[in-house]
Amino acid sequence: MNTVLSAMALDYPPEKLSVYLSDDGGSSLTLYAIREAWRFARLWIPFCKSYGIRTGSPEAYFLEENEVDQFVEVKEKEKEKEKIKRKYELFKKRVVGACEGVSIAGHDHLPLVER
Repeated sequence: MNTVLSAMALDYPPEKLSVYLSDDGGSSLTLYAIREAWRFARLWIPFCKSYGIRTGSPEAYFLEENEVDQFVEVKEKEKEKEKIKRKYELFKKRVVGACEGVSIAGHDHLPLVER
């Protein structure tokens, strides 16, 4: 889901960008995971825009310990970063937890398109 989040966080005119996720119908977990990614993106994208974050992938961003801050409001950013990081960990936990104990093969379901 980090790839989808990265694409959504791009600094590009939204009317000129579409993100498509191909689902082979093998598991209903894909739809669940993308819904969770959308929920997290409502926090992640404004954070990236507010602080000029160029790393669109939250996984990569939170691994960067030596990031050089050029912001006057460093404490505010760090406080917000910790809040977003906690939300990201909850997002990952929900998605991974939904996958535990579920066999992916043989779960055919009807195609579903959502906008």
